[in-house]
Amino acid sequence: MSKRKLIDMSAEEFIKRLDSGERDFRYIKLYGPKVDILGKSNERGKINLEQFKDIFLHQFGSKPWEAPLLLKGSVFRDVNLDEAWLDYMQAEGTDFSGSDICRAHMSNAYLVKAILNGTYLVDTEMNRTNFRDAEMKNVNIYYSAIAFSNFKRADLSNADAFNADMREVDLRNANLENANFRGSNLRKAKLTNANLKKANFNDCNLSEAELTGAYNLENVEILGANCYKTQVTDDQRAILLPKMQLGKYMITK
Repeated sequence: MSKRKLIDMSAEEFIKRLDSGERDFRYIKLYGPKVDILGKSNERGKINLEQFKDIFLHQFGSKPWEAPLLLKGSVFRDVNLDEAWLDYMQAEGTDFSGSDICRAHMSNAYLVKAILNGTYLVDTEMNRTNFRDAEMKNVNIYYSAIAFSNFKRADLSNADAFNADMREVDLRNANLENANFRGSNLRKAKLTNANLKKANFNDCNLSEAELTGAYNLENVEILGANCYKTQVTDDQRAILLPKMQLGKYMITK
């Protein structure tokens, strides 16, 4: 099956259509001049969509579900969407690589198979968002609220999720190699069959989390983690116990 051809759209046109009330931007490729943090032209900078947050908030306020942004299959690489309102966004397979989406609102969004390599999602609300099968290498999600979200089979290798709220997230079969979760709240998280090679869970809350089937535990960092009622197998317990404090609270399954 051939890949669908994308329609080029300038950042200026995107903002104009958005301001007129349009919400369907599926299969577009956004382009525009790139600027640095000082607003100067710089090809290593970002496409500036700063006006986005004011337009969406003004038109829909607290009811974004009434007309969610549709971005399925689009390319929004190296875009500045800081503080944007993206709740309920439909962005299956959308490419946000290298973009800044910090301090944004992106809860209840659908980003299945999205590409977020090197994306900054710092201090962003992403509760109940679906990232299943997403490509998220080197993603930055530290200080973010991501509770109840789905990362099943996602690639989070080298991700930085320091001090994030990740209660009850689904990380089953995810690739977490070299990921940093230090200080994060992973209470009741599901990590069954996840790749934990060199992952850092120091000072995490892993209470009641499900780790059975998780593999590559030999180089996991888990010092000071709260593992009250964390579910592991006998073999996993034997590997993890020497690495941690509070290990006596682990239960086996």
